[in-house]
Amino acid sequence: LAAVAAVNPNVVVLLSAGAPVETPWAGQCRALVYGALGGQAGAGAAADILTGKLCPCGKLSQTWAQAHDDPPAKANFGGEGRNVEYREGLYIGYRYFTTAEKAVRFPFGYGMSYTTFAYSDMVADEQGVSLTVTNTGSVAGTEIVQLYVAKKNSELFRPAKELKGFARVTLAPGEKQRITIMLDDKAFRFWNVKANRWEIEGGEYELLVGASVEDIRLCEKISVHGTATVHPYEDR
Repeated sequence: LAAVAAVNPNVVVLLSAGAPVETPWAGQCRALVYGALGGQAGAGAAADILTGKLCPCGKLSQTWAQAHDDPPAKANFGGEGRNVEYREGLYIGYRYFTTAEKAVRFPFGYGMSYTTFAYSDMVADEQGVSLTVTNTGSVAGTEIVQLYVAKKNSELFRPAKELKGFARVTLAPGEKQRITIMLDDKAFRFWNVKANRWEIEGGEYELLVGASVEDIRLCEKISVHGTATVHPYEDR
């Protein structure tokens, strides 16, 4: 890549891989197309993306760290011995990186497109959110709108924000559409180890809508009624 980029900087890298990899070379190419494991039809799909026949719309389902040693699982996964221990607890993937405020190469939910989208006019309550998505670019495209839930000053061990819903919308240039992302009965609950059941921590929550876990476009605060009868960390 370095040798080719030195001769012609207009280089696009088509990456085929089954999991995130280190990308210190990303600055040496004009674009990076992640084809994952495309299989038998992967080449045709990549050609459609590279030639503009199709507008890319994929979003990353994993965080791409800057280095192999950045994820919290580094001490337990792929190490010595025959056992792997899941020691991250709730702080796995983006839940760790956002809570620890650790910089990443590409965040969870990230993905580029040949067009652009604007979010506006969000209305939120405990049941979910509704908002307007507009294609502000010059080509048709598809956007995956993501809904995260966060609770500041929580008394629980919980990630800074968690994905609780998403919606996929396809729009022509200039087109706008009203979409709704519903929240289910699991959106606010936690496992109360003291009461031995699922409960809800009452108080103010933030409903965050964005194009990735880091690209939050809209935010609304709501009040949620709590059901917890005993503090989970009492006497600890």
